[in-house]
Amino acid sequence: MNVRNPRFPLFDSVRGLAALSVVTCHIALTLNGFANPHVGRYLIQLNIGVAVFFMMSGFLLYRPFVAARFAGVRMPATGAYGIRRFFRIVPGYWVALPLIAIWLELPAVLNNPPPYFGFAQVYDRSTLFNGYGVAWTLCVEVPFYLLLPVWAFAMRRLPGRSRRALVLSEVVGLGLLCVGALVWNTTQSQHGAGPVPITTAVSSFPAFVDQFAIGMMLAMASVALGGREPRAIRVVHRASWLCWLVAIGAWVVLCNIGSVGTGSGEVVRHELRGLVAAAVLLPAVFGDDRGGVVRRLLADRRVQWVGLISYSLYLWHAAIVVKAGRAGWADRLGWLGFTIGALAASLAVGAIAFYAWERPSLRLGRRIAWRADGGRR
Repeated sequence: MNVRNPRFPLFDSVRGLAALSVVTCHIALTLNGFANPHVGRYLIQLNIGVAVFFMMSGFLLYRPFVAARFAGVRMPATGAYGIRRFFRIVPGYWVALPLIAIWLELPAVLNNPPPYFGFAQVYDRSTLFNGYGVAWTLCVEVPFYLLLPVWAFAMRRLPGRSRRALVLSEVVGLGLLCVGALVWNTTQSQHGAGPVPITTAVSSFPAFVDQFAIGMMLAMASVALGGREPRAIRVVHRASWLCWLVAIGAWVVLCNIGSVGTGSGEVVRHELRGLVAAAVLLPAVFGDDRGGVVRRLLADRRVQWVGLISYSLYLWHAAIVVKAGRAGWADRLGWLGFTIGALAASLAVGAIAFYAWERPSLRLGRRIAWRADGGRR
């Protein structure tokens, strides 16, 4: 069995669409679109892209580990894994953060850099609201990066080597992670009909463990199936539109459950975000990457290019949108002109950042990781 991750080309497009959903959400926030009585409830839930990002991380990063476990070979080298993860997010973020902090006048970042540069701003109430807003998701991702090899090592120590035993242990283990996240979110959202305050508990890694775990479950399934197509997978393969229909339906329900931010519906909303993200990902995981309207969209090179630069786009777009709002673009251009202009500027700056330093950093990281892994490919 090949324990290296096969290429999942449609993931680039899914990543691009997720990034665009978050950008649009922040544009709507700047335009005060959330207060619109007709579409505000839908605009605020365009941050669904964050759940997609977390689930994709769970899938792509866990798959080599679970593939190695099923094949009975050694785990991927944790040193090389750590090097690749470092160069994936740290150089781009460390370049962007000080420039953005100066540009947006965020003195807390420059006066007390360790928690912000160290991906820890969401773990202390005094820093939670004083940094660069979109960085909170990186503060959630980093603990997952650190804990994933530990989890993979622990799973390898479990008894049983048959395929059935391996699948059962993965399902039980990852299921327990989902239950743990559900318990965590339930206890942190007990505020009746009142608003759930944004705290370190609801903004940190434990609150999103289930979304990573669902991605890991999909990774396990893709390995365990080994190219076989049971009936459920044939449906995904032949009618990928059905998955996205489920995603759209779940998202509409998500947008219409009570008042956003109230404890009575927040746990349900969280679970629905997981369902939406999983349904969006399924056609990119299973199937031959061709056929159907969904895969034709995901195969579009323009969407794939947005996915290519999505990390730099994500890092820079919020600062650009905020700055455009302060400069009065909305008054001069109207909401449509503001949206087009802010999106175009974000894509342009994201592309510059990607080609100027993100891509060179990724290439450097791969070279260093390759040497650390003894030159194995």
